[in-house]
Amino acid sequence: MITAFSSVFNARMLQKGDLPLNVQNALLYSQGFVFNLIAYNLGFTPSKVTGFFTGYDDINVMLVLLSQSLMGIAISLVYKYGGAVVKTLATGAQAALLTIADGMFFGVPLGPGRISGAVTVFVASHLYFTVALKEKSSGEYNEAEANKCQYARRLVGALALLSLLLASSIVFTYGQTASP
Repeated sequence: MITAFSSVFNARMLQKGDLPLNVQNALLYSQGFVFNLIAYNLGFTPSKVTGFFTGYDDINVMLVLLSQSLMGIAISLVYKYGGAVVKTLATGAQAALLTIADGMFFGVPLGPGRISGAVTVFVASHLYFTVALKEKSSGEYNEAEANKCQYARRLVGALALLSLLLASSIVFTYGQTASP
């Protein structure tokens, strides 16, 4: 609930704000820096022996920081020009793509639950961008488009139900085999 509210609020502020996007990002990052500095000075650290910049000499840490900074800028752009729903769909698509990449590159088994979940995310995203946005932008649509929207909603509902059933059966099956 809090995440949904903050996503919609952030999208609204970025879309209706008078400041340029770069200034808004600078303010956001500076507030994060101040809050983290306060937390550090109040003693919320893993160890009192380590310094503030301990661990930052590793190139992997710097690459993570760079990628997270770029992700923050990308999310700000998505909020500004797409909205909270687009950001949520992008996050779901990212999770589905990472699930498939795990199977392809790291040998994580792609079971029916994972595959159906990824398919549900991709179909829902496709339907949002091809049907719902068209409906929203035009304000009016004919009976054929209304039937297409109803069909799309039923399809997403059926895929979500299938994913839930598959996930439940997998949990039930593994739960049965794991118990003594």
